[in-house]
Parts: sequence; structure tokens; C-alpha cells
Amino acid sequence: MEATLIINTGNKKFDKEPALNGIEESYEKIWSENTGRLLNGKMTGDIIATKLKLSVKYPILTAAERDALNTAIGDAFFSVTYMEKNYKMYAGTPTYPVYSAVNGLPCYVGVGVDLIEQ
Repeated sequence: MEATLIINTGNKKFDKEPALNGIEESYEKIWSENTGRLLNGKMTGDIIATKLKLSVKYPILTAAERDALNTAIGDAFFSVTYMEKNYKMYAGTPTYPVYSAVNGLPCYVGVGVDLIEQ
């Protein structure tokens, strides 16, 4: 069975399985330039597209896995395979909560990053 989420390809590929319940989908509305409030307070505008946003959380990551994730999301835009469908995405700022640094080797728990469709 293919991984639920694969970020990037080739030597930048990152396919560690996210945490249980570690993917949250949302669909961002993209509004037209003429969007805004009228003098009477009524909202006006057009939705021109909706874009997939994946908020991803990972279980424990090693320093090497953290580096691999950073490499995978390092380009401005990159490919993401999610539920066997391909997207062109970019990443928000990842978070790396340090759980432990035993023997100087960090361990990260609850690593999160938002992936947003281009």
C-alpha cells in the first residue's frame, strides 16, 4: 500500500507516515479582486477557486528525518501525492517541538507543517 502522503520526489522525497489523525484537510476560498464590503456593509465578490490545505502532524522524528522533511519542503513549489492524487503545493513555516536531546541527539514530537495547493 502506498503512503498516505508523499512530499516531493527523487532525492528530496519524504514519505514518513503522518501521526494517527495527523492530517487535517481544509479548502481555502480564493476571492476575486473586487471582493470587499459595500457602504451598506454587505459583502460582495466572487470565489474564483478553492485550494486544498493540508495541516500535517508527524509522530516522533529524528534529526535526520527533520532534515529530510526540510529538504522536501525547501523549494518554493513541490509535488505532493495525497490519497493517490497529485498536487503542486508550497509549505508554511514548519514547527519542530523538541521532546528530548539525550546524548545531544534531538528528538522531535508533534512536528507540523501546512501544505497549501498552488
